[in-house]
Amino acid sequence: MEKLGKAKTHLELMKMISEIDTTGSNTINYREFLSMMLGTQSSVLKLILLFESMANPKPDTPEGPPRPRRLDSLP
Repeated sequence: MEKLGKAKTHLELMKMISEIDTTGSNTINYREFLSMMLGTQSSVLKLILLFESMANPKPDTPEGPPRPRRLDSLP
């Protein structure tokens, strides 16, 4: 902020962070930063989040209880 010519006190910075922080972590994460810079209704933000979810697919986890195991199936 000082390099931008907008010097702020510690309390002013904490207030700015609390306005953006949606997780209550007192820090700004990547999604909060994108939301702050692009706006929550931004189509660019929605595209970024879409492509990120496509690039990082969730691993396939089987649904339901685990299958019963037998002693002879163990390595």
